[in-house]
Amino acid sequence: MDIDDLSHFLRTIARTTELAPLKYMDWPSVPTHDQIWEYVLEKFTIAPTGRRWVLGTVNFSWRVYISKLKKMYLEAVEKGSNLDKLHELVLEDELKGLIIYWNTSPAKEQSKKNKRNQEKLDDMHTTGPRSYALLCHKLVINTTTYNLQLTSTYV
Repeated sequence: MDIDDLSHFLRTIARTTELAPLKYMDWPSVPTHDQIWEYVLEKFTIAPTGRRWVLGTVNFSWRVYISKLKKMYLEAVEKGSNLDKLHELVLEDELKGLIIYWNTSPAKEQSKKNKRNQEKLDDMHTTGPRSYALLCHKLVINTTTYNLQLTSTYV
């Protein structure tokens, strides 16, 4: 297993209601950080210094997941369709809680602020699920391997 497997695993955890419940409106208030860390350690060998990165990755994926759910909800409301697709992904009680939260004034203000900030971005991250650092590392390894093969061929 490699870092890609770990990243995919962490995104899966972010969509797991038992470990990353959606009834909390911000990541620090989610009480399962220790459970998430222990669960990750059951599957992967990670130094204790990696805990912050693991929880940060789950946090980011959790927020992205909530954002996708919100987009699906808003599209369903605009089209006048039912929420069956959302009920397949989220427990009904959690979905109701999210909908109530999304319709509060603070949530609407935060959404407007986030949209304005997103519009200010010039360059979007377009490398997919792999980080820029990981892509650079792989490029260096592949370039070094390629250069070694060229050197040994012509020696």
